[in-house]
Amino acid sequence: MTQLLLTFSFVTGLFFIFKAISMMKKFGMMNTYGAQPGEFIGPITYLFVGVLLVWLPSTSSIMTATIFGSSAPDLFGQGSFDYTSLGTGSQLLAYIKGSTLQAQWSAIADTLVLYIQFIGLIAFIRGWFIVAKATQPGHQPGSMGKGVTHIIGGILAINFVQFVHLFQATLGM
Repeated sequence: MTQLLLTFSFVTGLFFIFKAISMMKKFGMMNTYGAQPGEFIGPITYLFVGVLLVWLPSTSSIMTATIFGSSAPDLFGQGSFDYTSLGTGSQLLAYIKGSTLQAQWSAIADTLVLYIQFIGLIAFIRGWFIVAKATQPGHQPGSMGKGVTHIIGGILAINFVQFVHLFQATLGM
């Protein structure tokens, strides 16, 4: 599913780049008698988001390093994606060590963390779509903030185990 999501991201990134170029073409062919074609921020944003979607692994790595530091593990570490390199749910269950319950709950926790990380990747991509659409005329007020929230929330969900450890360290737990 992650490979399908990355392929979708790549294809839509190319579409956004071509859409930005076609939108910029209107500015190059401006007639003196024609109406104003609109603002230039729309095509620039589509170009920027298209490039980010094409290079989604690098974008995710940069955002992860920005939030968690350069020593944080990366989802797209060695050219392929590996959710377990980001940590597993069983790492969060340290309080029930040695019990038979731990084996049962660690499998469930690992699965839940994988789902959270995958949904985080979807939210990260969706956030860039919302940001691109927010520059168009007639967008909803607050769309840019909604997109940025999806992007940051997606990065935090992708790195869920590191986020929980960071949260625990902040609260002194």
